[in-house]
Amino acid sequence: MSRRVVYFILNGIHTNPAQTDGWVDEAATLLNRQTPDYVKPEKFEYYTTALTRRLFQARRAEKLLHKALGYAEDGWTVRMIGHSNGCDLIARVALAATRKEIPTLRLDSVHLISPAAEDADFAQAVQCGAIRRVHIYGSENDKALQAAGLSAKLLNFVGLGFGSLGLRGKALADRFPGRVFDHSRHHYGHSTWIGGLALPGTVREILQHDDLLPA
Repeated sequence: MSRRVVYFILNGIHTNPAQTDGWVDEAATLLNRQTPDYVKPEKFEYYTTALTRRLFQARRAEKLLHKALGYAEDGWTVRMIGHSNGCDLIARVALAATRKEIPTLRLDSVHLISPAAEDADFAQAVQCGAIRRVHIYGSENDKALQAAGLSAKLLNFVGLGFGSLGLRGKALADRFPGRVFDHSRHHYGHSTWIGGLALPGTVREILQHDDLLPA
C-alpha cells in the first residue's frame, strides 16, 4: 500500500453542498484531525433529488472516476466513504475500473453507510478485484431503504429505482468472507450513522477498520 492515502467522501440525495456544517464537511475535519499526515480527505459533494438523481448520475460517476484515477496514477491508495446514493456512485466507479479501456484502479476499501446501491454491483466489483475490502454500515429497519427496495420493483423499468443493499449487509458479507464486512446496527435509521452525535463514532469505526486507529 502507498504511504499516501486519500478518502473520497460522498453524500446522498437532498444534501446542500453550500452548507459548511454538513456531515461531509464534519467527516473531512475529523479525518484531518485524527489521521496521520499522509492521509487526505477529498470531498465529492453534489445536489440531487430522488426524482432527478438518475439524470446526472452517470456524469457524476465519470467525474469521480477521473478524480480517483488521478490520485491512483500519482501513487495514492484510494478509499471511499459514501452515504445512501453516494454508494451507488462508488459502485459505478468500481465497475468502470473493471473495463479494459480504463487504466488500473483498485479501491483499497469502501465504507458504505446506509447504501442505496445494488448488491450485484458490489459483488461483481469484489469478484473482479476492483475493490479489496467492503465495509457495510446498514440496518434491516432502515425505512428509506425499505422504500427504495419497493421503488426498485416498481420503477426500475424507467430508471428511477434505488438499490437497497443496506438492508442485507450480512448476506453479502457471507458470500465474501474476509473481503466484505457487515457492521450493521438494526436499531439505526437511514441517517443515524452520520448524525451529529453519532458521526465521530462512525468515523472512528471506519478508521479502526482501516487500521488507522487502535481498536
